[in-house]
Amino acid sequence: MFLEDTREPPYRIDRMLTQLRNAGVFDQVHGVIFGTMSNCSDPYNSLRSVIRDVLAAYTFPIAFGLRSGHGDVSLSIRLGAHLEMDGEAGVISMGSETHCE
Repeated sequence: MFLEDTREPPYRIDRMLTQLRNAGVFDQVHGVIFGTMSNCSDPYNSLRSVIRDVLAAYTFPIAFGLRSGHGDVSLSIRLGAHLEMDGEAGVISMGSETHCE
């Protein structure tokens, strides 16, 4: 699953992820990739900590910083494409091409 947003404070991302979790959406995924999440911050909460807290019960890999969606660089992601995530190496690949680290 790929998720990306901009200008949303962590408490709002927490609410959105909690709704997805409560709806059982994360029970059907094998990994979550977050985009750059530009300007998704506030002085009180770490976005990564909020994400890790909401998804703590899951064992799938979580990747941060895929430069797609909003931002100066926007890599294309084919809808429905099969991706491979290597959490140890920090690599996400689509087929034989490496698209982010």
